Amino acid sequence: CYSTTTILPKLLDQCFHDDIVVRHGSLLGVAEIVLAFGEANLVQQSGVLNEEKKSLIAELVPAIEKARLYRGRGGEIMRSAACRMIECISLAHVPLTVKQQVRHLDSIDACLVHPNEN
Repeated sequence: CYSTTTILPKLLDQCFHDDIVVRHGSLLGVAEIVLAFGEANLVQQSGVLNEEKKSLIAELVPAIEKARLYRGRGGEIMRSAACRMIECISLAHVPLTVKQQVRHLDSIDACLVHPNEN
């Protein structure tokens, strides 16, 4: 699948880009691709998303937090994109370990502390 072999790896890399606009758009792009795969029941099929890609997707939000990409200018939009990513992971039924589930819940809790004023 073109989106799995070409688009998704590029977007995953760009989630850590220096430019906030690229970083935000890439994270939202990954989220929507994961959601589309989930709606088509392609997440559970091992041929579309291998275990490595599922792991990268599951660890994406914690990796963004670890890189401290919520800080500074554009932190709020990254928080909203991270919450959308967690929502799409959940809706797509991406398998998560208990530890990953707890980390995602902690991320949501941290984002609630910083509400967007818009």
